[in-house]
Amino acid sequence: MCRGRRCRRCRAVPVRPKAPDNGTVEFGNVDLGDAEVLEVRQLALDSCEERGWPAPSFLKVDVEGGAAGVFAGAHEFLKRCRPVIYIEMHSTEERAAVRDLLGRYDYRAFSIDGGPIDDPTAAHLTQLVCRPA
Repeated sequence: MCRGRRCRRCRAVPVRPKAPDNGTVEFGNVDLGDAEVLEVRQLALDSCEERGWPAPSFLKVDVEGGAAGVFAGAHEFLKRCRPVIYIEMHSTEERAAVRDLLGRYDYRAFSIDGGPIDDPTAAHLTQLVCRPA
């Protein structure tokens, strides 16, 4: 993922968090006919520790409406690791998943500019930073 660059402190790991560990998922832009499709192994975030991966302090979730699936496969991960989470929301279902995340794991929502957000389900919101309380 870091072609042509030296990456020492971060690693991009494209995963489909809710899916079982024994399959694959394809990443690609279906709007572009000649776009490259990347097939990777599916992993649940809850399985990362058993693989010996270090716990991240930051998690970016931009899965085109699939945040509910991400969080469904990350219960233990979120309780243990407590990362700051950047979320791009694309649907009403995704906003509801974020609201549930905030309540269940004691996170607080903020705008990109750092201002507190009282209602993460507001339709005008598309990006949030969620921090452990």
